[in-house]
Amino acid sequence: MKKLFDGNHLSSYLLGVKEKITSQLNSYPEGEILNLEKEKIIESNLKVFRIKNIGINFESRTSKIGMMPLTKDQFPLHARFSLEAGKKYDCAKITYTYDITGDGIFFYLRPSKFYYQINFDTGIVQNKLKINIQTTYGSENLSDQIKNEVKGFMRRFEDEVVKNIETINQEINEFNEELPKFINDLIDQRKSKIISKKDAENDLNNF
Repeated sequence: MKKLFDGNHLSSYLLGVKEKITSQLNSYPEGEILNLEKEKIIESNLKVFRIKNIGINFESRTSKIGMMPLTKDQFPLHARFSLEAGKKYDCAKITYTYDITGDGIFFYLRPSKFYYQINFDTGIVQNKLKINIQTTYGSENLSDQIKNEVKGFMRRFEDEVVKNIETINQEINEFNEELPKFINDLIDQRKSKIISKKDAENDLNNF
C-alpha cells in the first residue's frame, strides 16, 4: 500500500535538485561560463529546475464501486471466526478519482513543517489520483451505514490533504524564490575558479 505524504522528506528531494543544478553548471564549458550572459544561463536553468505547485481538483471527484476477493486473514479479527481458511470472499472496494496538477512525486514526499499520514491505498496515473477504500461488505449495493462511513473517511481525507498540499507548495515556493540567487552564486564561483586557474597558467608562462 502506497501512502500519500509518507515517503522521503521533501527537503531531501529539493537538496537533490540543487545537486543536479550544481552538476549541470559544472558541466558547462569554460568558454560558455566566461562569455555567455549570466542572465541567460540563469533563465535557461530556471526553465528546467523551477518546480510547479501541486494541487487536487476536488470538484472533479468521481467514485466507483467494484468487488475485490479477500481471504480470511484480511478481515477484522472479530469477523474471522465464521470464515473458512483458504476461501475468498468478494467484498466492495470503493475507488475515488481526482484530477491533479503538478508532478505526482510530490504527493508522496513528506513535508517538513506539517505531516499527516494518509492511510489509504493510493496511486497516480496520468494526472489522476486514485484513493482505494477496501470494505468487508459483500455487495456492491452498499448499506447506508457503509456509505456514511466511507464519506466520513473522505471528508477527513480532503480536509487533511489540503493542509499537506499547502505546506508542500509553501516549501516549493520558497525553493523557487531562492533558485535565481543559488544559480547566480554557482556561476560566480565557477567563473572565479576558471579565472584563477587561467591567471595561474599565465603566470607559469611568464618567465
